[in-house]
Amino acid sequence: MPFYGLNHKPSGEIQTSKQTKHPYHVRMTAETILWQGIRYDRGGKPIEVVIPYEQFVDFVETYGLDLTDDEKESIAEAKADREAGRTGNFVALEDLEKELGI
Repeated sequence: MPFYGLNHKPSGEIQTSKQTKHPYHVRMTAETILWQGIRYDRGGKPIEVVIPYEQFVDFVETYGLDLTDDEKESIAEAKADREAGRTGNFVALEDLEKELGI
């Protein structure tokens, strides 16, 4: 039977739902996220991490873990274009807003 408990506090900052618009908003550091729900066995060895589903989704999206290989390649190409100064490969924000009607 696992022992459930926490043995340390994270170095990251935890914000409450009153401080943010999202009820599970936490400054996204891996240590902070893992600290919130680490479960230990009786010997003190970490065995699993439990976090709220919405926070898990936020974590996945923040770190791009939900991106396909094609999307990752496209992002890498855009980054290379930006670093090389190839601005012609980008659309101006004003043009995009016009196209989207916003």
